[in-house]
Amino acid sequence: MDLYQSQNLGKNKRSKRHSGGIIVYIKKQIYPGIEYLKDGSQSPNRMWLKLNKTFFGTGTHIYLCAVYIPPLNSTHTADDLLNLEAEIANYSKYGDIALIGDFNARTGEQADYIENENNSSQFLQDMLPQDYDLDSPIKRNNLDILNQQGNNLLNMCLSSRLRILNGRYLGDSLGYHTYFSKNGCSTVDYAILSKDLLPSVEYFCTSDLNFLSDHVQISFKLKCDIKQYINKKDFNNNNMKKFTTYRWTDVSHGKMYEALNSDEVKNKILNFEITHFVRNEKGINEASKSLTEILDNVASKTCIIKVPIKQKKSKIKKNPWSDNELKDLKSKINNLGKKLKHKPFDRNLKQQFFETAKYLKKASKKKKIQYQQQMIEKLSNLQTKDPQQFWKLLKSLRNNMNTTEINMKSDNLTNHFQKQGLWNKPCDKAEDEINLFLENKESENRFNEITDSPITISEPLRNRVKCERWIRACGRPDLNVEKVTKYSYICSLHFVRGNGPTEEYPDPIPAGACEAEKENFMLQNRKRRAPIDRPSLVCRKVKKPGKSADQGTVDLDHSYCIVHVPDFEAEIELRPSDEGKVPDDIDTTIFTATPLPVETKDSGSQTYHPTYSDSSTNVNLKTMRRQLFVSDVEKKPKAYTGMTLDVLKLVFSHVELKASRMKYWYGSSRVDDSFDDTENDVSGKKRGALRELSLWEEYLMSLVRLRKGLDTDVLGDMLCISSSTVSRIFTTWIVFLRKELDFLIKWPTKDQIKENMPKCFKYFPKTRVVIDCTEFFVQKPSLPSAQRITWSSYKHNNTFKLLVGITPSGSFCFLSKLWSGAVSDRRITQASGFLEMLEFGDEVMADRGFTISDLLALKGATLAIPPFANGRQLSSRAVTRTRRIANARIHVERAIGDIKSFQLLQGTLPLTLKPILDDIIFVCGALCNLRSKLVK
Repeated sequence: MDLYQSQNLGKNKRSKRHSGGIIVYIKKQIYPGIEYLKDGSQSPNRMWLKLNKTFFGTGTHIYLCAVYIPPLNSTHTADDLLNLEAEIANYSKYGDIALIGDFNARTGEQADYIENENNSSQFLQDMLPQDYDLDSPIKRNNLDILNQQGNNLLNMCLSSRLRILNGRYLGDSLGYHTYFSKNGCSTVDYAILSKDLLPSVEYFCTSDLNFLSDHVQISFKLKCDIKQYINKKDFNNNNMKKFTTYRWTDVSHGKMYEALNSDEVKNKILNFEITHFVRNEKGINEASKSLTEILDNVASKTCIIKVPIKQKKSKIKKNPWSDNELKDLKSKINNLGKKLKHKPFDRNLKQQFFETAKYLKKASKKKKIQYQQQMIEKLSNLQTKDPQQFWKLLKSLRNNMNTTEINMKSDNLTNHFQKQGLWNKPCDKAEDEINLFLENKESENRFNEITDSPITISEPLRNRVKCERWIRACGRPDLNVEKVTKYSYICSLHFVRGNGPTEEYPDPIPAGACEAEKENFMLQNRKRRAPIDRPSLVCRKVKKPGKSADQGTVDLDHSYCIVHVPDFEAEIELRPSDEGKVPDDIDTTIFTATPLPVETKDSGSQTYHPTYSDSSTNVNLKTMRRQLFVSDVEKKPKAYTGMTLDVLKLVFSHVELKASRMKYWYGSSRVDDSFDDTENDVSGKKRGALRELSLWEEYLMSLVRLRKGLDTDVLGDMLCISSSTVSRIFTTWIVFLRKELDFLIKWPTKDQIKENMPKCFKYFPKTRVVIDCTEFFVQKPSLPSAQRITWSSYKHNNTFKLLVGITPSGSFCFLSKLWSGAVSDRRITQASGFLEMLEFGDEVMADRGFTISDLLALKGATLAIPPFANGRQLSSRAVTRTRRIANARIHVERAIGDIKSFQLLQGTLPLTLKPILDDIIFVCGALCNLRSKLVK
């Protein structure tokens, strides 16, 4: 067969394979009569072929199109039906049209012809042309329903005078479904022909469902008269002698001599010589025919007729891992597919079919992997034991490579080549060359003065002290500093964790230490983190009683200090055992010491109490705790704020300039002045007292309280500030962020909605917004009137109610102000300003409680809510619509759940938050819009 192939649609980032594309296979016998119209369509979803009328014996050319129409809400949809209709209008001028493929349209039993045209044409006889052909009504059966894409397809059939074959011909008289899935079944694959081609259709049928695809195969047959192609039957019936083959034998030589000397053959040869043949095609055919008769006559008398051997049909190669279990599963699926075709609404049958198909896929994959592993093991065993069988098996696997793919895993492939590359001992000459090469490499001078030189006293003092510590840890009395060279090593097992020195444990464990001594060593020798920068103190000489300053001693009021010596490139460690002495060669007037805690031992309790001699310790402690808070938030931003660190920094960079100018909230009398956005302040400094926290710390603290719901006292202790300061900072930042992040919650345009419409809204393409109301528990007010208006009969508690609107993609586009819990959903929708946002033709999706269809009608909008039962059982269509609305409306519940994931809004809200509660909810919604798309 020859084939034509269209361009595929490319590969999605998340999908595992390429999608789209059309392939058409054509038999070689009819290939000359078909022309591929390469420029027939600009879309890769359609392929046009021209069937020549002369070759196929039809009255006109037939333009056949293989079609795929994406679903209505697909991202690949680009007015495919309109473009297809334009192409049909172009080709219908030159011949008839035939379409076949997946249209993703459900047409039901709606007519694809003009109904009652005979009656209406009586009033239009004077206006219609004389050759006008009236539509003939032919009823069409279909087990499916009608949707919008199907309505568009029927309109195209009406305008182009096309007819659908499904449900009209023998083989599909009931209009069976062509697509099956776990969620349902539908008829979306069609064969559509011009009205004039209907008499030429012999049959149309839909095959049974199998495990290869969730679509069934559709096929139809057209009558035609192919004149240029002569099949075997026609070849035998045209009074043409069939060519015979002969076989030469041992006695054929003598018989040939007798046959050529016979009078009959001599006369035929003489007649052939004297006959004058015209030098054209006809004359050549006559001459070749006469000569063939002579040779055939001689051969029949000389040789034996050779009987042709019938060639056996080549069997279809099966997968070598396929066994009876897979064969039985395939047979079971085929039987279930036949039953499912006639009982498409049987849930148990459908579930059994798809579960069996899923199990077949897993079992086939498992057996394929097992077969591959067996082949790999067999090859590895035969490689050394029987090389001849190894290559024979490998050759057979190569021959079956088209049907059998042996995909070795990376580990198996590595082991295979390692075995292939096993080094065998070379000959003596090669071995000598290798040894000579290695000796030359070892003799090369690769000495490094810095790293390979021996440790000596002339080196910095720190290396010598470290060397002595390591020697003591080895516990060998015969080892000293003078014996240590560049070739001296300590085993890595002598270190903590057995991997050599690390930054945390740089020294080895002492030899012969017990478990308790090892634990004590790990605690004492663990390297501390770098201290926080703080001002250093200059040590002064202090005279001890009975000693003069000339003796070169220093009395330090710390039991341990680090002395920085400018003359050396190292640090000298002084411990209590050194008795405060400093080497004589060090000038004690030039070194500085970093103060550390002093450990004083209480003789009564035998415990150590750290005391500090630095006056700035409180300031450093505050700084440490604040830095620790910031570092924890930056390490786990999702846990503390619900956002990534990049989003946190992005929002902060957006508001940082204006945040440096804002005025802080100091009470209800100044709440309106909590933010100053004037540009008159050239200095850009905050008015009033200096900030105790930086802008970044205040920003993170506000978001942490919003996300985790921490109390002001807890945050105050964490950041070393008062609870009133926390409350003031939080209130100021919430009001400030409410104004600065206002652009994140905006009403989108229709074009923006259409571009980002998800698949779950394919049945509701006009949906502009999905709305719902949610409630927050609040503290019980003291006034009875306030208790009454905040009481919710639905929640049985005092609540505040909020109207939420999201786009089909899941982003917040409308958040109303908070209302008391006793207010109805209709009242909130009417008074919140939501209706002013709607435009003509919009569709609003909501729950049954929103009885606002009359309010939307005034704006030219419609309401999509689940149908009411009214005391009766819902019909199948009502149940289907309820399920589809619920499948799309569930995302507004998820969006509300994102807002309530901020723990400050969970539980019972205190009434003290009421002045800024609207701002808090708005900020939470804005931050939710910064996350990834909710509906994909």
